[in-house]
Amino acid sequence: GGEFWIAFKGARVVPLSDDDGDEVVDEEDWRRRLRIPELWDEQFAGLEKQEYHQGVTRCIAAAADGGMNEQRESDTIQKMPHDWGLQGNIITTRGKTTLTLSNLFYCNPEQQRADEQMRVLAEDIRRILLDHERTPGDIVFTTILLRSMQDFAAVNGVYAKLFTKPNPPARVTVACGNALPHGGEIMLSLIIDLGPREARQGLHVQSRSYWAPANIGPYSQAVSVPIPNAEEDSDQQASLVYVAGQIPLVPASMRVLQVPELENQDPVGAALAAFWKQTCLSLQHLWRIGGATGITWWAYGVAFIAGEDHIGVKAKLAALAWEKVHDRSIWEHDDEDDEDSPDVWDKKYGGQGSFAVEIQEHRLPDFESLTLESSLSSEVPSFFAAQVDELPQSCSVEWQGLGTATSNVSLHSFLENDMDIQQCTVGNKHWTVSACSIPGSASDQDLECMLSQLASKSGDKSSLVIYTARTWLMSTVKAQIMPCRSVWGKDGSELAAAVLVRTEGS
Repeated sequence: GGEFWIAFKGARVVPLSDDDGDEVVDEEDWRRRLRIPELWDEQFAGLEKQEYHQGVTRCIAAAADGGMNEQRESDTIQKMPHDWGLQGNIITTRGKTTLTLSNLFYCNPEQQRADEQMRVLAEDIRRILLDHERTPGDIVFTTILLRSMQDFAAVNGVYAKLFTKPNPPARVTVACGNALPHGGEIMLSLIIDLGPREARQGLHVQSRSYWAPANIGPYSQAVSVPIPNAEEDSDQQASLVYVAGQIPLVPASMRVLQVPELENQDPVGAALAAFWKQTCLSLQHLWRIGGATGITWWAYGVAFIAGEDHIGVKAKLAALAWEKVHDRSIWEHDDEDDEDSPDVWDKKYGGQGSFAVEIQEHRLPDFESLTLESSLSSEVPSFFAAQVDELPQSCSVEWQGLGTATSNVSLHSFLENDMDIQQCTVGNKHWTVSACSIPGSASDQDLECMLSQLASKSGDKSSLVIYTARTWLMSTVKAQIMPCRSVWGKDGSELAAAVLVRTEGS
């Protein structure tokens, strides 16, 4: 891997001319002369068409007819006070290979601007990492929670100064509005790799292409971290791949995908049809990055959904997209050459870092690497949807996932105390993530009890991430908190909380 630069003296832009030297101004003529790849890959082209699965059309039609305005558990929650605080604000968990810092938060009446608070948090981060003999260059994933997305640019300017080396951490950024703890404008959580920096790989796309959106900030599209001692059937080192949040940008223009309304289409149906296509496009971005970084299976996928209208329907649509993209049938012809994949020249010369030689050499999803450990297990990784206030560029959906690059992954699903749990294990139990769905019918007391049980069983070497709207219960919980307006499960039902438990093996 490496970095190369080329400079041209006296470069200028001139009109395209035909063979006779006449200027070409006709757009269709431009298109005939330029090779412009299709926006959609074959599998996602089928996925984004509504007729591909009748469930999409049914969801949209039911919503348009007012048939999906069911009572939501969060309808009553949102009427309750959102103010909550954090006690012992920074949660630190250190395993053998990973350090997590959760809920970094700063509240000072004299420093109320988000960028001012970010500056204080940046100094805290440097100090804490120094205590652990680490630097910001060892951060591999960051979660940035803002009160308002209007502060994104100002925070970015301060955040970027943390990173002075190539391949900054992957990240996801959402705005939580008044669900953020009282008094602060920003909250951060970090995952730090304790292994050697040279063992990591990063995908940092900075140029426009037709492949996937360029990075629009100080982050990498993905960072891959080896899993020590994971037993593999091949010579390849098993890895975790932290993938940044993906929004539905058209890569060539870097603009949000616009979906024109059909003639005589009702406004609700038009909005949900647009949401479906944007859901599929951002999921395709996640997939392309996964394929380029060697991911063979997703440990989990999260769809962040912004806004207030038809959230339950949108959560069902996101769950449907996640389920269908893991359908074996749509990948049956994946071995055929894809003319829109990176070509041989690009694989040899165009990529950056060691990921370049691995593009398109891995199957995602790789069903051959999968072992189902129970009758309840399915060939669909864990999924949930989280409703937030805002997403970057005013998007309606953002996908984020954690991938595994391995030839040996097992899934074990089971029910425990009304919790639906799926465990994804890499190698000989050298790394496990458990995704736990707690039903919306759980009382506050039940939720506290379930969270306590999860924390107790996981031990102090595991890190927990809790997505919930019941923030008033979170002040003393030793976990990373993702305050949401609502959380939804794989079957489209609303949850009291979704919990991710990351555990390192022995």
